[in-house]
Amino acid sequence: MKTTKRIELKQLSDAQSVKMIGKVRMIDVSLKNEVPNLNVITSKREEWAKGIKLDKIEEPKMNKIQAIKLSTQNLSQIERISNSTTPTAEAIKNQKMGPEEITAVLFTALTTLEYSKMKSEYQLLLKNARTEADKKKVNLEWKQMLEDAKRAYKMGGLDMSEADMDEQAKILTHTKSSFNNIATMSSKAEALQNVGDTVPATVATGGLVTINEVLPLTEYIHFPIPDLCSKPFAQGSFTKHFGKSFSLSFNITYWCPSWRHPFKTCTKKVTLASLSFSVDVNVGYRITCCGATVWGQASAQVCGSILGFTKCASCVAQITGVAGFGRTGSGGNCTYGLGVSASLKCMFGSTTLFNVQAPFGWNIQGPCPPAGLC
Repeated sequence: MKTTKRIELKQLSDAQSVKMIGKVRMIDVSLKNEVPNLNVITSKREEWAKGIKLDKIEEPKMNKIQAIKLSTQNLSQIERISNSTTPTAEAIKNQKMGPEEITAVLFTALTTLEYSKMKSEYQLLLKNARTEADKKKVNLEWKQMLEDAKRAYKMGGLDMSEADMDEQAKILTHTKSSFNNIATMSSKAEALQNVGDTVPATVATGGLVTINEVLPLTEYIHFPIPDLCSKPFAQGSFTKHFGKSFSLSFNITYWCPSWRHPFKTCTKKVTLASLSFSVDVNVGYRITCCGATVWGQASAQVCGSILGFTKCASCVAQITGVAGFGRTGSGGNCTYGLGVSASLKCMFGSTTLFNVQAPFGWNIQGPCPPAGLC
């Protein structure tokens, strides 16, 4: 049975959470005097969820890559990260690799893979050449291909001779599992654009892909509060679980030639691993039949108790908003419609990896307010 890969979390103490996120902020909402029916409350809640905006974050830029030459060690590091059940934890704690180091190795590995393909095609064409003229033509084309391969490595800051490139190809294929890992990533990479249209072909760029979205409104939480209006307020807490699957991916510009088009660059999204994010937030509430106050947050990090460690796969969740959609009912019983939004955010090193807004609905059953109370 395949184990789900995840961001490894260790809950922080209250003091550490406050240091990382700040104090819990309480958010208030009042219910209007209008009394819509339950269908209207549900409709308003769904409309509210669709209108939730993402927190503003600085999108990771495609920075110039400073490539790293391949070694059996760094290829093994990439393989271990890719195969780990906790890829971000493996990268930071065990392999000591952040997004920049991973991008640098992936660029060289993918470029070397392309060089190996072209070298194999050259050898096959030369073997099948029937005349001296055909052989001469193939060798001339290979000479041009070599110049373009050197240019491709130079995009990442590496000056390479043919002997150097052959050595890199030898290292890439030295360990079958490491080679297969890179080949699989290459075959599954998603082409984004021809980088020649936007970026000079003398420069390779890359960077971590950030997940930035609003989750769909999921289940409603229903519970009764029998003393809702008989006391100044009712309060308590419950646990809300948040989870999301996504990918640890990097956008990388690198060489993607064919024999007839020896110098072509592509920008592709290369996925190192599939991940999941999972956190429980303790949501506090204080409710009257005229409105509500909601708060809650949770934080966790892969670095355990080493709070000052800068390259940390930290994740935080905070309640960021509450909305009231009205109350409806008959006799002495009413249903109160509320919505709560949470912000979920994960860092990988100093870069935001995961940033989503997560709304959820709330139906509270309790006594209707006395006339004129609200």
